[in-house]
Amino acid sequence: MGARTQGYAKPARRESPPSLRQRKEQAVREAIWEAAVELFSKEGFDQTTVEEVAQAAGISPRSFFRYFPSKGDVMAHGALRFGEQLVAAIEECPESFTPGEVIRTAAEKVLASALSEPWSGKIFAILRQSEAARGAEMARIPEVQRRVAAALSRRLPPGAGRGITAYLLAGVALQVTGSLVRWCFEHRETDPSRALDCAMEACALVFASPRKTRGVRSSR
Repeated sequence: MGARTQGYAKPARRESPPSLRQRKEQAVREAIWEAAVELFSKEGFDQTTVEEVAQAAGISPRSFFRYFPSKGDVMAHGALRFGEQLVAAIEECPESFTPGEVIRTAAEKVLASALSEPWSGKIFAILRQSEAARGAEMARIPEVQRRVAAALSRRLPPGAGRGITAYLLAGVALQVTGSLVRWCFEHRETDPSRALDCAMEACALVFASPRKTRGVRSSR
C-alpha cells in the first residue's frame, strides 16, 4: 500500500464554505446530537424518547424532526461526523501521497481526534448496550463509505477500475480507523501510533503478493 507510483490525479478544489444559514443549522444539529448522546449514555438508547431529547436540547419535538427524521438518525449522526472527519483528513493530504500514505495519515488524524473527544467513549458505550443503536449507526455506513470513496477517487488516475478501487480503499480506511478507535478505547491504549503501525503492517500483509504471503506462512 505504501509503494509510490506515478500518475495520481490532482485532488479537486474544495467546495465553497457553508453559508451562515447552513452554519446555524449545523450548530443546532450538533446541539441536538450532543444532548442525545448525553441522554443515551445515562438513560439508555432504547429507553430515551424523542421528546426527552428535544427537551434536553431546548427545542420542541416538532423542531427536532426538522433536523432528524428519527431517534435512530440522531445516533447515526456520529457515523456521519466520523466520515466527514475522514474526508477532511484525506483532502488535506499532499497531492504526492500514495493511497497507502493517504490512508495512514488520515487515520492518524481521525484517531487522534476521536481519542481526545469526550463523545467517543460515550458513543461506544451506547453501541455496546443497544442493538438498535448499533443498527441505526450501521445503516449509514454505506453512505459514509461512498463519501470517503469520492474523496479518494479524486486522487486516483482515471481508468476503468477507478471507481471500485476508490470504494475498496474507502472500506479499508473506514475499517482501519474505526477498528483502531475501538481498540484504543477498549484496551486503554496510550500509544495510538503503535496501534496504527500494527494496523498498517497487517494491511501490508493482507495485500502482499502471493509469493510473499506464502513466505510468511512457511516461516511459522
